Amino acid sequence: MESVLDSDHIEDAVDRLLAPDRPSFRRPPPPSAGPSDDAPDAPAAPAEARIETDAAFSRIVLIVPRFGGPDAATLRETLLADGAARASRPEDAPRSDVPAGPGWSVSAGPTGGTTAAFVEVLHWDDLARAAVPTAIRSGYRTLLRTVWVYGRSGAFRRLARLNRAAASWAFAGAAALVAGASLAIGLGVLGGRTIATGLGGPADLIGLPMTPVHFLAGFAGTCAAALVLRLLRSEDGRLRAYERLRPTAYLASANGAYPPELERRVSAFAGRIGWALRQPVDEVVVVGHGEGAALAVSALAEAVRWGELPPGAPELSLLTLGQTIPLVGFLPDAARLRADLRDVSLRADLCWVDVSDPSDARAFALSDPVAVCGVALDERAGPLVLAAGRTDASEPVRWITAAPFRRHDRYLRAPKGSARDYDWQRVILGPLTLRKFLSGRPPARGRIDLRATAYASTARPRPEPDDDD
Repeated sequence: MESVLDSDHIEDAVDRLLAPDRPSFRRPPPPSAGPSDDAPDAPAAPAEARIETDAAFSRIVLIVPRFGGPDAATLRETLLADGAARASRPEDAPRSDVPAGPGWSVSAGPTGGTTAAFVEVLHWDDLARAAVPTAIRSGYRTLLRTVWVYGRSGAFRRLARLNRAAASWAFAGAAALVAGASLAIGLGVLGGRTIATGLGGPADLIGLPMTPVHFLAGFAGTCAAALVLRLLRSEDGRLRAYERLRPTAYLASANGAYPPELERRVSAFAGRIGWALRQPVDEVVVVGHGEGAALAVSALAEAVRWGELPPGAPELSLLTLGQTIPLVGFLPDAARLRADLRDVSLRADLCWVDVSDPSDARAFALSDPVAVCGVALDERAGPLVLAAGRTDASEPVRWITAAPFRRHDRYLRAPKGSARDYDWQRVILGPLTLRKFLSGRPPARGRIDLRATAYASTARPRPEPDDDD
């Protein structure tokens, strides 16, 4: 049974505990209904897949990537390239009737049997791509709605105060669209005035009215502006203005609450975590990268909300990399995410490590997501905020001036140069759990653990009654 800290949270806790559709690691996926008159030959649900390995240490790694992040094939090849001496040929990971993402298995050690990892990528960016179209009209409509949400709530001002670089990057797509619209309008006005000036003199000499001239100039200016917008849209493959706006616009589309389709996807992620916790492995690691960090926290909170981990369950770890949780947590209706942050931070039976690089312009580096979102309590057990190692002087200069996307994805690569506290290769293939691997590490100096948001409510809205009730 989950603990309730004060009277304000009693009603919220009761609603969550009584919700019949919440998945739990204690409950395997229910089998399909038995034979009936309507469906006499209805097959039973397939038996749950089980992990089978002879390795001395085994783990399941579930990765919730950033929007547009590396796909499973890229992550697999990166893992093998960075640790080719330790990794074996990838194979298909076991599956169950719980919805799963693309995955593979990899083993490491002198004989390939010391450690085994079953890695799976839980994608969600297809929802954002479907919900946020990138046509010119839709893009600017999305821009206005997103700017209104963050401006009206004051969230953008507080995000900029917390980390100016990360806030600027989150709205770089919006700024590029505004700049494109300004350029188009400016060129359109300039072209219209040029045509009006060129035709105005001759029309005045021959005594023609100026109304047709003004109409023609306005039409030409509008066409010029539309042409510039279309040209900029055709070049967006390099500018990526529309693509950069997508994740921020999608996560803010419900004012901080998860859209219904994303809620269902998070529940599917929670079911996958529940499946992993019922496997005979030593550790389950849930990884949230970038925008996926918030979804990883919510999925993990939903998977373990029913109670304590039972005896014999795998060690449970949460690793958030380059997180952008404040982008959602600072919005007024993000009560669900804030409650999940609070609940996960209070659990001493799981290890939560947050790793970020101060040179990563996309991440809210060294910001404790629980504290800055205003839900940190004295009894909390996590997260442990660590700084990823900075670039060594021996590394090529191109890493120092690397594109933000490339720098943001370095968390998912083995470090170069001297050893660091955080090592993605050892997280995946190491023989120690995350808790033992990082035990005794002090929190990063310069971490931000003060409340930075104006909204800290954790009361979820009640579900609306059905029409039949």
